[in-house]
Amino acid sequence: MLIKLIQLALAACLIVSTSVMAAENVNVPSEVTLFKNVKIFDGKTNQLKTSLDVLVVKNKIHKIAKEIPTTGTWKVDVKTGVAKEVVPAIPGAGDYSSGYTIYKIDKAGKSEKEEYKVNVIDGGGRTLMPGLIDAHVHLNLQFVGHGTDRGAQGTNLMTWEELGALAYESAREYLPAGVTTVRDLCGTSTGLRKHIDSGALDGPRIYLSGACISQSSGHGDWRWDPDVLDPHRRNNSNIEKLGITRLADGADEVLSASRNNLAAGADFVKMMSGGGVTSERDPIESVQGTMEELKAMVTATKQFGTISAVHAYHDVSVQNAIKAGVMSIEHGNLMKDPKTFKMVAKVDAWIVPAMAAFADEIFQHPYYGNPDLPAYHKVKKIIKNADTWIKLANKYKVNLGFGSDSIVITKEAWRGTRDFQITQWGRSFGNFRTLKAMTSDNGRLMALTGVMNPYPKGKLGVIEEGAYADIILVDGDPLKDLSVLGASSSMFAKPRQTSSVDTIPFVMKDGNIYKNNL
Repeated sequence: MLIKLIQLALAACLIVSTSVMAAENVNVPSEVTLFKNVKIFDGKTNQLKTSLDVLVVKNKIHKIAKEIPTTGTWKVDVKTGVAKEVVPAIPGAGDYSSGYTIYKIDKAGKSEKEEYKVNVIDGGGRTLMPGLIDAHVHLNLQFVGHGTDRGAQGTNLMTWEELGALAYESAREYLPAGVTTVRDLCGTSTGLRKHIDSGALDGPRIYLSGACISQSSGHGDWRWDPDVLDPHRRNNSNIEKLGITRLADGADEVLSASRNNLAAGADFVKMMSGGGVTSERDPIESVQGTMEELKAMVTATKQFGTISAVHAYHDVSVQNAIKAGVMSIEHGNLMKDPKTFKMVAKVDAWIVPAMAAFADEIFQHPYYGNPDLPAYHKVKKIIKNADTWIKLANKYKVNLGFGSDSIVITKEAWRGTRDFQITQWGRSFGNFRTLKAMTSDNGRLMALTGVMNPYPKGKLGVIEEGAYADIILVDGDPLKDLSVLGASSSMFAKPRQTSSVDTIPFVMKDGNIYKNNL
């Protein structure tokens, strides 16, 4: 009886307010978006769902159902954000044929009325799917030197203005390609994210680790030689002042550096635990960071309810990290011992491989393809392990995240490298697992930041009620053809000339439309 009275009261309220509603301005169209005539890839299921509409209210997916009306009264659970009930439109209630009255019902049963105009998007039979997530980027380092400087060390010659300008250029590459979230693994602080999230700048959501922590002589030691030779200039190089990297030797220094990153707004912390490709001082086989140092980082992140990540290529470095409690292995491309894969799988940790390093075409890059530089010889070792690594990763079903991971590169070369890696993923793990890695699986990886999660009010990487409205429309079925997401057959032969992937004509992030070429 009480429910019936409430329904009657809401109906009466709607009738009484009809003349007022016609005269008032309703909210902007993007406040409520209704997608029709789409097939849905939800990020988790190996098939497309048909005959369903998707309703977005503000920045959340509120309803997924058949034939959602473009008019009517909705009750919304404020706590979950999910639409709980639809009351059909009242005949003869005025000219309100494309709008909603939404009653937000709080825990006490009180309601707050909001009126919206509905923006109906006809998908034209396209695939509606979650916005893509790139789990390993370097916004501040991506375009440093445009592929000509001496690796990341070129940052030592830059001012913060140069760095910021290039970082924003990096950020602008993602939304037109359907990437609505990125995870920065070295050298980006909260400034860029703050202005993107405020709407002042266009760009993806950003998860960040802050300055990467490295031992002296480690993968993050990108000082020029004069800074190395003068002990008084340690922690005083330009690249450290810019917040790209932080040198820390000993558990106490690592603990301090980790806590400083968290104080500066990092969502998690990354440390170098083995040799790298773009660093010139360390052999790629080197073991970096002691167990005490690794545990110091993990202590800091656990105390803040988040995770630790490490840069690691080979078995010893990965095993040390897992023993210390690290949950995210960045790269791991030289892992060849089944024991290492078992250890990762047992603790439900993650690996974000650098798939481009497994391709011979990487040698066409002016930096990695230069035999006079250490990077060339390091990549040769990685390529030899490709078949073994892929076989073991599939066998032990470890958690895998998709990450493009490119630095010191031109725009065209970055696009080619990123797009070709989608093809590599498809060949190595199949289309479905590739799509999961770029959507729901990466969403789970982002959520491991726990209480430090900068976007805690909804899920990422899925199409489900209550999830964030990060949505793309795709020309075709990505389960059958990854090229609709930009996958290319060659790394450098014919890279995109613009940031846009043209087979992704529509991009929405956080309920806002950033690209609409329908």
